[in-house]
Amino acid sequence: MGLNKVDKKILYELDANARQPLNSIAKKLRINKDTLKYRIKRMEEEKIILGYQAFVNHGKLGFFGTRFNLKLQNTTPEIEEDIIKTIKENPKVGFFVSVEGSVDYSIWVVTKSIQELNEFWQNLQEKYQQYIQESRVGIYTRIDHYPRSSLIEKKNNTISFPFYTIDSPEKIDNIELQLLKLISKNSRMPIIEIARQLKITAKTAASKIKNLEKRGIISGYSVILNVDKLGYQYYKLHIDLQNITPPLLRKWNQFLLMHPYVTYRDYVIGGNSTEIEMQLPGEKELRNFIDEMKREFSPIIRQHEVLYFYKEHKLLSMPWA
Repeated sequence: MGLNKVDKKILYELDANARQPLNSIAKKLRINKDTLKYRIKRMEEEKIILGYQAFVNHGKLGFFGTRFNLKLQNTTPEIEEDIIKTIKENPKVGFFVSVEGSVDYSIWVVTKSIQELNEFWQNLQEKYQQYIQESRVGIYTRIDHYPRSSLIEKKNNTISFPFYTIDSPEKIDNIELQLLKLISKNSRMPIIEIARQLKITAKTAASKIKNLEKRGIISGYSVILNVDKLGYQYYKLHIDLQNITPPLLRKWNQFLLMHPYVTYRDYVIGGNSTEIEMQLPGEKELRNFIDEMKREFSPIIRQHEVLYFYKEHKLLSMPWA
């Protein structure tokens, strides 16, 4: 199906806050609530909308994220299929894509300790060491999500919220933990249903969600979209910066925030100065972005690398849930 302007506006609203009431979205878009429900259901059935997620700050739960970029060797399609299945099914893996570029896979692993991280890596090596030519490991310190303002042809994005940060762990009770597990898998789950599954009152459920938001344990709600059906391609840029000054850094940060095709910004120890994920119509738009970036910031850009994420295998904000 083709997406018209109203559909794209709906997707943008869900991307910016998937948990907002339908009445609010309908009012913003000046459409009937029943029309809105029909359009959302149709996009779900057409697999344009793949689900709804809550952004849970793993750092506040005592977890940290590690990025593995793997380059393979001596594989066949059958061997790669087996590798993909093994990685995808691992409960510690939150994000996993096949890549065209200097690496073949990019994997986001969420663990509570170095020991858990080592177990993941050792298990992978024991089974596939002969096929792993190179591994690049980085520790994520923060991932920011920028709602897809390109959907509404808005030139400048002004909204961002953290998908993940490193932070001091906070205590949460078992009901809060179970609530996070539910809402991370479906951020649009109604309060009544959450209350029913947790065997608490709707008032208590609403209060706990509000408290988790206030404490920054839940940082936002978004929609999981089928990039291919949007007519977009998924790229990641690794950018090394140099000669940074505070004014230039502020200008650089604002440039990334306001660009309509930048979807995620990753802060990585052991990675590049800046790593950004972009979802855009094609190589022409990517080249325009790179040209614009060079035109504005050539004195501070030492080098850049482009990776093409051609197949997304997994995206879960709380994979261990």
